Amino acid sequence: MEIRQLRDLQEEFLESYEAIKGSAYNNCLTFTAQLVGAVVKLVRSYQRFQNTVLVGPSGCGKRAAVTFFAHHMELNLVECASDGVDDFRAELFRAASEAITGDSQVMVSVVVGDAQRAEQVFDLVDRLMYYGDLPGMFTEEEKMSQLYGGDRVAEFEAMCDTSRHKERVEDKVLRLRDNLHVIVDLSPPVFEACYPRFPNLFAKSGIIAFREWSKPMLEAIARERLSARLTHAKGEFPLEAVCKTFASLHLHQQQHDSSGTASTQFLDVVALFPEIYTPLQKKLLDTETSLKAGIQCVVRSNGFIKQLTEEVAVKEPEIQRLASEIEQLNKRLTHERINLDKASKAFRRKEVAARKKSEETQELAADAHRY
Repeated sequence: MEIRQLRDLQEEFLESYEAIKGSAYNNCLTFTAQLVGAVVKLVRSYQRFQNTVLVGPSGCGKRAAVTFFAHHMELNLVECASDGVDDFRAELFRAASEAITGDSQVMVSVVVGDAQRAEQVFDLVDRLMYYGDLPGMFTEEEKMSQLYGGDRVAEFEAMCDTSRHKERVEDKVLRLRDNLHVIVDLSPPVFEACYPRFPNLFAKSGIIAFREWSKPMLEAIARERLSARLTHAKGEFPLEAVCKTFASLHLHQQQHDSSGTASTQFLDVVALFPEIYTPLQKKLLDTETSLKAGIQCVVRSNGFIKQLTEEVAVKEPEIQRLASEIEQLNKRLTHERINLDKASKAFRRKEVAARKKSEETQELAADAHRY
């Protein structure tokens, strides 16, 4: 027995996943301890039991774990598109034919949503694994081909010796049991309803319980998906804080939502966040750039104002001196104006006196001329 550490298995699964990432069913698997543990349980169930029953709520990663497990183990996985019994019967018949006639391992996976369909599915699986055949499953020609592979001699010998025919039938059933593995996905209520009806089948099946994603798993998923989507985001992005917030909000919603909050809704929120964050961040960055440009203009203006203030402060004494001189000149001009007014008045008086004297002189001259 080889004991493997969880870290080693995680690295091995990652290498296996890289071979199909980008071209397969899921491009965003996050190999947390919870997912690695589920795949390991599937491997153990496959090696020990004929069938596996997955029990857990919808959206907790059961299908992703089964699909990766089938790829890792190189199994031919047949998934039923619906939980209808007729669809499952048809897929089961084709898988059984391939398991009997071929050498490859075939796995049939079906998700069953209610107890009535689950009972019909388990009844088909129980009878097929026990008898190796079901009514209407194969034609007589197909049955003979499965038993003898077209060997007419062996077919004739078996007709003569019933023990040989019985050996062939037992070998066919063994090939079917060895090569065909059925995985049934049930919700907890459906599992509780079906378990008492098929105790023998459940005793021969591996039962794996899936639970809602834990907080560390939610954070790891958000961290991996957001880091891949926001690699081109400008500035420092608070990845850890955002991942913890998403995980806490999802767990809080699960606790207070009676209708149930699937883990797939968490993936939808995480996928939607970059579509909202990227344009909003661009808008905020553009606003920040505009604000920085405006602040730089204000800083330059303040620098000019400071420079002018300093120049005015330096020339203020000269300005005060000039103002004082101007004031003194104004006083002198006022005084000169007063003196000018006085001189002007005296001149006018003298002028009047001189004109009067001139007139008197003219009169005397006129009188002298007459006489």
